[in-house]
Amino acid sequence: MKSQPEADHPLGKKEIMNDTTKQLIGTVVSNKMSDTVTVKIDSVRTSRLYRKKYTVSKKINADCKDRKYEIGDIVSIVSICPISKTKSFKVTGKVK
Repeated sequence: MKSQPEADHPLGKKEIMNDTTKQLIGTVVSNKMSDTVTVKIDSVRTSRLYRKKYTVSKKINADCKDRKYEIGDIVSIVSICPISKTKSFKVTGKVK
């Protein structure tokens, strides 16, 4: 069963986000590379044995063409196809 194109969209299609796309929020920790920022993602996990909460951090290199993000900015990033060996995320915007 095919869906009809929507009249509201200029091209007559809907934008559908892929199910495998990840969207994360993190803090910029480095902007020294050209077209790249390093974003630190923090997540809280709970120990199965002791039920104690602890923080796990991960640093991700993200692509950004404009150099408007400074250290300490909270940004939103989304996964894309790999651009290089370490870059597979793109900055979508500044949260705060």
